[in-house]
Amino acid sequence: MGGPKATDQNTDSATDLPFRLWLSVIIITLSSLEIGWAIEQLNAVTGDPSEPGALVLNTFEISMATTMLYVTSMPTALMAKTPMESMGRRACLLYADVFYLLGGLLTACAARNPPNVLYMGRALMGVGVGASLSVVPTLLSEIAPPAHRGRIGFLHTVMMTLGLLLCSVMSYFFVDGKVRATVRAMATRRVRWQCFAEDGRP
Repeated sequence: MGGPKATDQNTDSATDLPFRLWLSVIIITLSSLEIGWAIEQLNAVTGDPSEPGALVLNTFEISMATTMLYVTSMPTALMAKTPMESMGRRACLLYADVFYLLGGLLTACAARNPPNVLYMGRALMGVGVGASLSVVPTLLSEIAPPAHRGRIGFLHTVMMTLGLLLCSVMSYFFVDGKVRATVRAMATRRVRWQCFAEDGRP
């Protein structure tokens, strides 16, 4: 009787994860979301030069901007072990967020500046991507209970995919004038409905 009871207790304790642990996991994987956002960002803002909000680049500039993200992310991911051991995992993620912020600011200014500003911003974001790719899975595996490492580690991939999705959805509404078109379409439908309602009155 003692053996089965001990097994049941271990199973129950494995399924009860504290809220603070889940909150820590969500905060850590926000860097994973930024990875997906950085990958999809350039695809989301490049478009027709006649449309407002689009970033106009030729084929070479798009290739360079895309490449700069990976040129800096790969070396950073390979060299991230040393700062992780010296500064700690949390400090590395905080520094990665600084590179995301600086790169995002330069990328946001790229619409009215030469492409070199965009290249610099993408390179800085690549440093954040490389650090996040190395630090996030390591940190998640360290804080996760053994029985839940697979489930918690899976959130790294989920948040990366969510970043891709959010960036695509945001571009649909805020790039190429789709916000104004959507509002105009909604207003048109409302006017048509009101006219139909008025015509249908006795």
